[in-house]
This record gives sequence, structure tokens and C-alpha cells, in this order.
Amino acid sequence: MKNVVVVAPYFGPNMTHCLRQFAALPGVRLGIITNEDASKIPADIRPRVEGHWKVTDAGDPAQLIAACRAFHAEWGPIDRLEGYLELLQVPIAEARDALDVDGMRTEAARNFRDKHRMKTVLAAAELPVAKQALVKCGDDARRLA
Repeated sequence: MKNVVVVAPYFGPNMTHCLRQFAALPGVRLGIITNEDASKIPADIRPRVEGHWKVTDAGDPAQLIAACRAFHAEWGPIDRLEGYLELLQVPIAEARDALDVDGMRTEAARNFRDKHRMKTVLAAAELPVAKQALVKCGDDARRLA
């Protein structure tokens, strides 16, 4: 049995679809960290969710770490900490680092989230990247062009 915790701030249509996919995986004990009450977990997914932890801010790594520690205390080690929202990738990675959970680490997540940083890393690896500059006025834009 794999202990999988998904960060799902709200249960909109895309997030619900994502949770359904995790819930359908065989051999997975599914936990959810969310801003929502347990009663808001979609009815068709609820039977497969074995843990729920409500936070006030799913983007706060400290709250993710506290929630994961609670799951760990009940289940044992967490095998995966996942979330599909782009804006959550850095805080989730910070929680993975703090808890030593497999997955993308903070440095890689920052490279992914910060497009300037990503282009710098790609250019350093001699991969082609589009030109970029911080444009604050028309002269900046003309210089870039």
C-alpha cells in the first residue's frame, strides 16, 4: 500500500477530475490536504479518501508539512506528496524536502515556476530560449525587439 497525499485547495471540476484519477489507483491510501471541509469532498471520491486535513492556506509550506506529519503519525511514511496546480509546486517541493518525500525538489520547482530562471538554466545547458528582458517602458521594449 502506497501512502499518497494530494494537495487540493478546492474541489473544482479540474481538481475533482485529478482526485478521481488518484482515487482509482490500486494499492493507494489516499489523503487530501485542502482548504475545504471534509463534507465538500465529492461523494463519488469520498469512499476512497482515507485521510483529510484542512488547512487555511494550501500554499503555505509550513501548513503542508504539519498536515503531512499528521498523516505520517497515523499511516507511517508518505510515499508521494502531489498536487497539479502550478502555483503550488514550490510549496509542495519545500514540504517534500523537509519531510524527505520522493518527488520534485525545491530547486527544480523554482526553475519551473520562475520563467527567467528557467531560461537561464536552459541557456546554460546550451538549449535555445526566446530572448527576454524586463520591460518597464517603450524604450525597454524597443531595445528588446
